[in-house]
Amino acid sequence: MRGLRWVPLLLFVLLNPLGLLGQGPGQPKDKADLSKTQGEIDGRGLDEWVRDLGHVDASIREEALRAMMLFGKDASTDKIIDTVLNRTLDKDVSPRNRALQALTALDIPPTMLPKVLTKVAIRLTSDSEASVKLQAAQTLHYLTVAAIEDDRDNKPFAKQALTYLAETATPALISGAKDMNSWEIRRAAVLAIGDLGRARDKEPPDPNCVRALLTSVKDTTFQVRMESVRSLGKLGKPGDPALAAAVEAELRRLAQDKDKVVSIWAWMSLMCVTEINPDAVKAITSLMQDKEARIRNASIRALTQIGEHAHFAVPELTKLLKDPDLGVQVSAIHALCDILDRPNAVAIGGLQALADDKEAKKELKRLAADAIEFIRAGKKMVDKPDPEKKK
Repeated sequence: MRGLRWVPLLLFVLLNPLGLLGQGPGQPKDKADLSKTQGEIDGRGLDEWVRDLGHVDASIREEALRAMMLFGKDASTDKIIDTVLNRTLDKDVSPRNRALQALTALDIPPTMLPKVLTKVAIRLTSDSEASVKLQAAQTLHYLTVAAIEDDRDNKPFAKQALTYLAETATPALISGAKDMNSWEIRRAAVLAIGDLGRARDKEPPDPNCVRALLTSVKDTTFQVRMESVRSLGKLGKPGDPALAAAVEAELRRLAQDKDKVVSIWAWMSLMCVTEINPDAVKAITSLMQDKEARIRNASIRALTQIGEHAHFAVPELTKLLKDPDLGVQVSAIHALCDILDRPNAVAIGGLQALADDKEAKKELKRLAADAIEFIRAGKKMVDKPDPEKKK
């Protein structure tokens, strides 16, 4: 939630339970760039660490790769990136893994991106170790989301980066979505497909990505199936009418899935490829009172994505501020902030009661207070006159 300045790690984990399974969605994180404040790490300069990338001892090679991540921009030269790429071919699995991870901490120059993507894609499709394939999929996902964010910020070479990703990463990710060595590989690949397949704004999603997801939604593993459903929603409506009809039919089928979480996100994705559906909204809303906390949580998070169309759910969300499950309470707070574009007496009253509750956890009280401030700020922004309209 953009308006809340402080969210403890505990609450983040509660809101992102999938993060406990690994790197999860693979969204870009702030890079640990120490180059501006620290010229040495453990008393050694960058050149000394770079030499260790070729050391005979695999543990020293891995330690040097960790150092590259900390040096950040200073380690982002063509020569050093080439050396890190060579370590993706290391005979020892640990340096291979660490080299792939290091690539997410370096600033890859546009001229190096095609080479980097090719090397990472090869690890995903050809490596003998499942852990390396998983890290390769997560690295491709990281680079995809980073390129999408750069494109939104109109940064130079962002569109070129997305083109390279579409050409190089898509086939590898589709292969990863079928990898039966590990469900985590399939899940990581599906997550990346969902973002990469929609990367080019104002264009229909890549049909190859859509077809891959239509296969993955039948996966026997819940996590893969659920993320495939969500990724279909991310992609949006396919340009091919026949493929669009197939996606809609599959999502309607999955809306009846025995697992209620899959059902919730199937309804959500269906609305993403068609339109806001009263039946879907009703089905999701009814699960806000489910006896299982994970179902209540999932329904709240789904409603949040509907945005202003979920105003009708504010009273029920306010009641959930008193839910016995901490994760549900936190989700309800975030939902109220994302749904409301102006102060609401019922919501603010419930949030204030939580902020004043002497029995509530300190972190939760602070979150509720910040939510009130955020919602009220929205009112100020709405009411603020537009100076351009006076001219």
